Amino acid sequence: VLLSLVAPVACPPAAPPPAPERFEAFVDAFLDHFAARHPSIAAGNGIHVYDERLEDFSASGIATEIEGWKALKTRLAAIPAAPLTPDERVDHRIVDGLIDAWLLELETHRNWQKNLMTYAAAISDGVHNLMTMESSPAEVRARRIISKLKGVPSLLQAARANIASPPKV
Repeated sequence: VLLSLVAPVACPPAAPPPAPERFEAFVDAFLDHFAARHPSIAAGNGIHVYDERLEDFSASGIATEIEGWKALKTRLAAIPAAPLTPDERVDHRIVDGLIDAWLLELETHRNWQKNLMTYAAAISDGVHNLMTMESSPAEVRARRIISKLKGVPSLLQAARANIASPPKV
C-alpha cells in the first residue's frame, strides 16, 4: 500500500507554451487603440475607422486609455524581437517607444489637465481633416462631421473638469 502512495502517478504531458502573438496582429491592435482613443489625430494619419468620434478626455476615458497602453506594453514585451525581420525589429522598438511616450504624457506630463489646446485641437483638427481629406465621399464625411460635433458638449465638460491650472495668458 505504501508503495502505491509513493509510486509515480501518470500525469498527462504538459501543454506546450502558447506561441507568441504575431507582430502584425499586435501592430493592428496598437493602431486600433490609437485610432479609437485619438480619432482626430488618426484621421490625419489616414486611419478613418473612428472618424465619427471625438476624443474622450473624461476621467474614465483617460483611465481606459492608460489601461489600454499598459496592456499593449505587456503584449509587446511578450513578442520576442529576435525572430522578427530587421524592419519589424525596428518597428518593435518604435512602437515600444510610442507606448512609453503616451504613458509619459498621460501619467506624468498630464497635458490634458493643463493645455486648453488639447481640447480645441481635437475639435478643429478632427473637423478639418474630414473637410479637406477626401477619404470618402463628401456626404459621408459631412455625416461624420455632424456626428463628431455632437460630442463637443462632452468634450467641453471634460475640459472643465480636467483643466486645473492652465498657463497664464
